[in-house]
Amino acid sequence: RPTWTAGDDGEAAEDFFADSFEQWRAQLGLDRMHLVGHSMGAIIAVRYAEKYPEHVSSLVLASPAGVPHPPSETFQDRVNAQPLSLRREIFRTVGNAWDAGYTPQYASRLFGGWLGRSMIQGYVNRRFHESVTNKPEFAEYMYQHWQGQASGELALQAMLSPGAFAKRPLIDRIPNLEPSIPITFIYGDRDWMDIRPARRIKRRLAQDTKSADRVVRCFELEEAGHQLMIDQPDAFNDIVLKSIHDDEVAGGMEPHKFEYSSAGSLEAIRRMEAAGMQNAQDTSEA
Repeated sequence: RPTWTAGDDGEAAEDFFADSFEQWRAQLGLDRMHLVGHSMGAIIAVRYAEKYPEHVSSLVLASPAGVPHPPSETFQDRVNAQPLSLRREIFRTVGNAWDAGYTPQYASRLFGGWLGRSMIQGYVNRRFHESVTNKPEFAEYMYQHWQGQASGELALQAMLSPGAFAKRPLIDRIPNLEPSIPITFIYGDRDWMDIRPARRIKRRLAQDTKSADRVVRCFELEEAGHQLMIDQPDAFNDIVLKSIHDDEVAGGMEPHKFEYSSAGSLEAIRRMEAAGMQNAQDTSEA
């Protein structure tokens, strides 16, 4: 794993990944790409599009972290305002550990063995529906992946504050991207990431006469949480592939050929896009 060199600087942390990704693109000789970024990966995808827009055909931001502005109170202020309880002290400890640069991966390495594996297995069992297959194998994969030398995980503290609020919020940056880059937001209908800031971005650009023709889509994936591609892989792929196909057609490119996962996929996609813009008049950011 590469040595982490960005420290706790948010922009340097984003560039740590975006510049490495650009080196990879250049080595492969790719000209333009459709980028899909999930969670923190969405922040990196936006940073790449800011720096290298000429190589981005479209952006798909899947349950993106760091879109809204952070609340006016800090995480510790909100914790301190709670009545004295064990829960409050646990959150206070978690916040202090985050600020000190400790990560969930660090805790896994610290506990190791049976306890580390049990911690991750418990997380997987709680987070994912029973329909997700091979949960033990998935938990073991996470455990093994977290045992290596700390590198990219150190971006957590550099790029995010507790609560997954970005130090450089995307709500201020996405509207300033190259207007020719289509943007697709995908959230789960039980996602802990808030879809409302994405709706605000879509409304803001639609109301701006200079940006009224920009393509911005919002989807709410049914029966899915933050891990969209694990909870509903077929429906997630349908949305991504159709969005890319539509962007290629609109851009005058030869579109990729693809097949929907089922006969009802197109109807489901239209329903989930309608749900993505439901209550679009709600101007609260949350």
